[in-house]
Amino acid sequence: MSYSLANPNPNPTIAEPPASGATLALMQMEHGVAAAERGDRATAAKAFGAAMRLDPMQADAASNLAALCNIEGHLAQAEALCRAALQIAPGHVAALTNLGNALHGLGRHADAIAAFRAALTRAPQAGDPLAGLGLSLQALGQMEAAIACFRAGVAATPGCPVAHVNLAHSLLTAGQFEEGWAALEWRSAAPDRRKAVLPGTPWRGEPLYGRRVLVQEEGGYGDSLQFARYVPLILQRGGHVVLRAHRPLLRLFDGLPGLEVVDVAAPLPHYDLRCSLLSLPRLFATGLETVPPPLAFPVDAARVAAWRARIAPADAFVVGLAWAGAPRPDDPEQAAMDRRRSMALASLAPLGRLANVRWVSLQTGMASEQIASVGLPMFDAMAEMTDFADTAALTAACDLVISVDSAMLHLAGSLGRKVWLLDRYDGCWRWMKGREDSPWYPTLRIFRQSAPGDWGGVVAKVARALKAVIRA
Repeated sequence: MSYSLANPNPNPTIAEPPASGATLALMQMEHGVAAAERGDRATAAKAFGAAMRLDPMQADAASNLAALCNIEGHLAQAEALCRAALQIAPGHVAALTNLGNALHGLGRHADAIAAFRAALTRAPQAGDPLAGLGLSLQALGQMEAAIACFRAGVAATPGCPVAHVNLAHSLLTAGQFEEGWAALEWRSAAPDRRKAVLPGTPWRGEPLYGRRVLVQEEGGYGDSLQFARYVPLILQRGGHVVLRAHRPLLRLFDGLPGLEVVDVAAPLPHYDLRCSLLSLPRLFATGLETVPPPLAFPVDAARVAAWRARIAPADAFVVGLAWAGAPRPDDPEQAAMDRRRSMALASLAPLGRLANVRWVSLQTGMASEQIASVGLPMFDAMAEMTDFADTAALTAACDLVISVDSAMLHLAGSLGRKVWLLDRYDGCWRWMKGREDSPWYPTLRIFRQSAPGDWGGVVAKVARALKAVIRA
C-alpha cells in the first residue's frame, strides 16, 4: 500500500502576503515533509500537527498526518483526518488516496474503492491511487479488474518497482505464473532491497558443471521454508548449492544432502554465481501443474516418539496450534499485514469444547500463563524450542496442525503433516483465490475469512471440520 504526502505549495499569485500563522504553517509543513522523507515519522507528525494548529485550513497537513497514521496502524484517526482535509479541500487527491488506504486497512474495501476512484477522477495517472484501487479490488476477489488496474499503474509509472510487484502479486494470485514470476523480478529494484543484492554474476538457469551457486534468503522464515524446495533442482543442474539462511533455520537445513548452509550474519563464502530464493520459480518455469514438492526435512523419529509420549496417550488426536505471525515493527507494511493475519488466542477458545482432542502450542512468544488464562487446555513446550529443528520434531508429533499464515504452516506442510490454514480475508498471493487447496502443499486445506476480521466464522468452520475428522 502506498501513502501519499502532499508537499507545501504556496500559491505565488496571491497578491497580499499570507498571514503570519499561514506562513509559519507552511514552514512546519516543509519541516514535516523533510522529516517524513528521511524516515523520522515522529518529528514529521509533530510538524504536521503544528501546521494544523497554526492554520486550521491546512488540508495538506491533515492529509499528511493521516498518511503517517496509516503507516503506524492508527486507521480510524487516519480516516478522520482525511475527512477533515476533504471538508477543507474537496477533491484533494492525496487526502482521497490516504482515505482509501485507511478504509482498505479497516477492511471496508468497497468504500476504499470509491475513495481511490474519486482520486483518479482528479489525477487519472496517479500511481498511488491506482495501486490502492488494485489492492482493494484484489481483496474483494475481483482479479481481472485488479490486474487491469495494476497494468495501468505500470503504464503510468513504468520505472516504479512497487507498481510491477503489485502486478506480479495479482498475476500470481490469479494463477498466471509465467508473467507473474517475471514481474516479481522488479522487487530487487525497490529502494529497500537494492542493498540486499549480492555482488557477482547472477545465475540464469544454465547448466552448472560443478560451479558453486549462492542462494540468497528472502523474506521471512516461511519464505525460506517454502522455496527451499528448489535446491534439489539446482543440484540436478550439476551445481554445488550454498544457501544463506537465518540462524533459527540452520540446523533444519543442515541435514539435507548436497547442501551447504551458511548463516546470513557470517562473511560471504566463495561462490561462482548467485541467485535469490524467490527467483527460482521463474528460472525453473514453475506453473500451476509443475510446482515442485516441498523439501522433506529430516526429523529424528526417536525425538518425535518422545514428544508424542509426553503430549498424550497413543490413541489421542493431537492438534498443534499457531495463531500469530511475527509483528516486524520496523517494517510498517509488514506490521500492518501481520495485524490482519494474526488472531487473538481467545478466538480459538470455542475449539476447547471439542472432545477427544489434545491441543499443542506451536506458537512462539506466548507464555504458558497467557495460554492457560484463555481456557483452552494446551500442552506447551515452546520454551524448550531453540530453533526450527527442535520445533520440527514437536510438529511431526501432531496429527494435524492448524495455523494462521506463518512459518509454522510452511514447516508443517513440508513435514507432510495435515495442515489447516486460517487465512485472512485479503490473503497472500501464494494461497490464490477461490480454492481450499494449494499447489504448494498437498496436505493443506484453507479456511478463509468471509469478511475482514471474521475469525469467529473461520473457527466455527474449523470446529465443524474437526468434528468430522475425529469421528472418521
